[in-house]
Amino acid sequence: MSTQSDEPNGSDAWQDPDEDFPIYRAQPTPEDVPGFMTRALAHLRTVEGTDDVEFEHVTLQSAQDVWLAPIGAYVPEEDVPSTPEEIAAGASPTGPWGAPMLEWETGVRRAMREAWGEPVTYTPRLVADAQEPEGILDYVMLAQDFAEAELWDRSDVFVALFSDWSGEPAASMLRQVALVLPREHIMRGIGVFLDGDAELHELLMHGEHPMELRRRAWLMSTIYDRGEVRLRDAPIDAVRCNLQALDRTTTVWIFADDERQLVLVQDPTCTLVEVLEGLAGTDSLPTDEETGVQQPWSHEQLILIDRMLDRVPDDLRACITARGETMRGDVAEHALEFGLLDGRPVPIISGAFWFDGTSWRATPGLAETAYRHGLTADDFGVRKAVRKPYRLGGAFTVAQLAPPNDVQRREVLQRVFDACPFPEQPRPEGDACLAYGIPRENASPTEIVEAIERASEAWWDRDPDDCKVGDRVFVVAGRELDGSAAVGTIDTILATSEIWTVDALREWTYGLLQAMDARWGEHQMLDVLYDHAGVAGRRTPLTRLIRASGFSEAPLWWVNGHAVALLAGVPDPAHGSEPIVLIGIVRADAVMEMLGRMKIWEARRRARYVESLATLVSSNDDDELQPAGCVPWDGPPLEGSQVVPPARRIVHRTNSVHWVWHLTHDGRGLLTSHALVTDTLGSSAQNDPASFAERVELFTGVPDDLLSLVVDRDPDGAYPAIEREGDPDGTDRLARARTLPAATAVFFYDGLDWRTTTAMLRRAHAKSQAEGIDPVTALYSTEVGVPQLVRLLLSGEELTTEQLTDPRYGQLAVGRAITPEEANAAYDRLGTPIDLALTGTLNDLIDVVLDGPEYRYLLDAALSAVDPTNRREIALWLLEQGVDASSQLSFLTPVNVLLANLTLDADDAAVLSRLLDSGADPGCGRLGVGAGLHPIVQLCDRDLDESDLLPLVEVLLGERLLPATTDEDTPPARVDLTAPALPDGLSVLDYVRAGTFPHDRSRTGLLTRLQEET
Repeated sequence: MSTQSDEPNGSDAWQDPDEDFPIYRAQPTPEDVPGFMTRALAHLRTVEGTDDVEFEHVTLQSAQDVWLAPIGAYVPEEDVPSTPEEIAAGASPTGPWGAPMLEWETGVRRAMREAWGEPVTYTPRLVADAQEPEGILDYVMLAQDFAEAELWDRSDVFVALFSDWSGEPAASMLRQVALVLPREHIMRGIGVFLDGDAELHELLMHGEHPMELRRRAWLMSTIYDRGEVRLRDAPIDAVRCNLQALDRTTTVWIFADDERQLVLVQDPTCTLVEVLEGLAGTDSLPTDEETGVQQPWSHEQLILIDRMLDRVPDDLRACITARGETMRGDVAEHALEFGLLDGRPVPIISGAFWFDGTSWRATPGLAETAYRHGLTADDFGVRKAVRKPYRLGGAFTVAQLAPPNDVQRREVLQRVFDACPFPEQPRPEGDACLAYGIPRENASPTEIVEAIERASEAWWDRDPDDCKVGDRVFVVAGRELDGSAAVGTIDTILATSEIWTVDALREWTYGLLQAMDARWGEHQMLDVLYDHAGVAGRRTPLTRLIRASGFSEAPLWWVNGHAVALLAGVPDPAHGSEPIVLIGIVRADAVMEMLGRMKIWEARRRARYVESLATLVSSNDDDELQPAGCVPWDGPPLEGSQVVPPARRIVHRTNSVHWVWHLTHDGRGLLTSHALVTDTLGSSAQNDPASFAERVELFTGVPDDLLSLVVDRDPDGAYPAIEREGDPDGTDRLARARTLPAATAVFFYDGLDWRTTTAMLRRAHAKSQAEGIDPVTALYSTEVGVPQLVRLLLSGEELTTEQLTDPRYGQLAVGRAITPEEANAAYDRLGTPIDLALTGTLNDLIDVVLDGPEYRYLLDAALSAVDPTNRREIALWLLEQGVDASSQLSFLTPVNVLLANLTLDADDAAVLSRLLDSGADPGCGRLGVGAGLHPIVQLCDRDLDESDLLPLVEVLLGERLLPATTDEDTPPARVDLTAPALPDGLSVLDYVRAGTFPHDRSRTGLLTRLQEET
């Protein structure tokens, strides 16, 4: 880094570029910078060419008509660190140049404002679904990580000043740069750089011969409209053919006698119409001065529509408004509507394309609109208005327009076809009929295969969303991969076609499949409906991707440790009728289920049963095994409350592997294995720093709240732990951890699937390469213990006494044969759902309950539980599972059951609130007044202090503790305090005012509150 003074703030700190110093300043003082920039602009206006320019000792760099001028810089690593005494005196810790450069940076900005006025603060703008930079300034800012710029309008150019500290000002790197951009670059954005290739659309018509297009336009216009009409008063000889659908989708063809063509389309449902509607709201639409009627198109909208006709030859464009005349001499009405722009008629269209005699073209205005909003030709209405009705790329005969059994219609159509003056042309050759449905950019099979390899390799370290602007590593043949490691898949639709060109798509796909087989070996087929044993219903991120795309099977390859799936063909009608080719790259843990078809609740029930069995047997053998326990964690609270139930910890062994489950109330979990003999990570000492670092890497990727189950938790003998040597060195949970489980494998359940961490996947990838096996087999290997765990849980099999007493199972589970009595006793020890809802904990209940209708009757049992903590956790959990509290199992409503509880207090307000949100009756219930019990009357009669009673009454009156998170945003039910509520006709208010209660407690506060409500 160059600077030019031995002392901070030296006056010659800009003259000598040869010495190495930690700073750079383009001028002696900040006040000199505006004058320098003014002189530099004047000089640049005289420069020809694109080479860099040296001006007043400053190198002005050039690219794409943009000039970059370095103004200031500071590299703290090259500065001399301050001494403790200097820091105490106020110096920057990084060195003496930090503070002066902070003064320089702010001084330059102040001087520029004083000289040129207040700038516009500009932040990067992204456009379209792909979120591409809108213009060159946005591109530079995103590529260089500039958060904002100060922008000045200097007539023919704009000047942007970037002043960026990488961290704390004066103590981090400074980049201060001025960017000079031509005015057009700011006003038109990236459209400035769109060249003729952006306008050229050679395959727009799917390779159809111009004569064939005229034939089809003539036929459709003759069958469904006025037929071909000759244009009068036009500067050239031309004809027009119209086609308009019932939804007013309109196609207008203009065929000049010199073989040029123009097609105008208007699709009222296309994406461009949404863009037009966004340009001007209702308030800005013009109003007719005489009638006061609002016009359908604003001035801004008409400008954009008019720009779509830019550079269409004037003589061809004049044909749009020319008068049409039928064969009989009648006036042919135009199918399009028109608006007036500065007195000129503008056709209301969503797209325009023209044929110059050689190639099909879009206009610059349309190309720029397409880029700015991320639109394709179909978003302008081409598919609906042109490709589908005219069946581009496919056959166009009577057979395509009339069913075989409609003989009469076929005869009429045949006469029209026979009368057509234009001969049928051959079908386009090769893949031309697919047009832009298949990729045309770097799109040979070999290039596609190589792009997939690059993406699969890069996915180890980052996701597509992590890429900077211009990084194309997750782009395959121009198609961007979408997804993440959290989902487990990244994918993109590589190609599409219409049903009448699916044969060409099939041939193209077969060539791609052959290239994949040649590069990666013969594929294996994955059937998502059945596994190798004929069991239905695979459920993984990959199979969900396949099903969501409308397919039931896909060829699979392994590439760089990831699976690559090719989905191709006509999808199931429920998922669409458009043939597609989709590429998916899938993590190894997202391909196959680790524990088979078991849902998390079933896996938990079996794991808890196996532990109960092992505990029972070991206690008989005087070899105690750690029983099930509970662990607090930083998980999500139960809906409508702040209650976070502890997680269940389950421990058991499978041969040489020690498994520990941590299972949570929200259907997620953490599963770790611990080798009993050797540490597969190669760590022997408990306090070995390398070993702890390896464990940190092993757990990296586990969701943060699940990490709280094991980070710095007391294992209480459930698993071996490893301690960090020295102090933590970070802020996230793993970086500040002091103890971690000494695990050899880590898996977590994310609510849908068992997943694992990148470190586990890397290890599986290395093992698969070393042993010649696929990564899934390596990931779920016997060394990790997954096959033993699957066998231990009897995944895919019934949990029967016969299975449990099999000597081989007993040896695996407890080290000896299990007797039928032990098998039954272990099950009985877990308890029954109804007993556990009444007397157990939430974890006890979840250990044995599965999805089913029994949840409703469990709710009343839970509301009757005497233990307050268990009552609230179980009731809130049942309601979170979707229990309908509107049904009534006895003369008591669920609200009555709760309010009758002997240990009821104010903290039960959260349960009461959730009951009402879930449909519970806040009044007398189904039995009505007289037989039913009103909740507020019931509370009045309870021997409770008003401090416990009033929060519950507030809930009944409609005040919720937390916003309802149910699917339907329904207002809280209101209680009518003046309606009859007791058998003698008294209302709630009358009863409380009377003050006759079965206890001596005051209800003055309650009465006041009820009177306020009424």
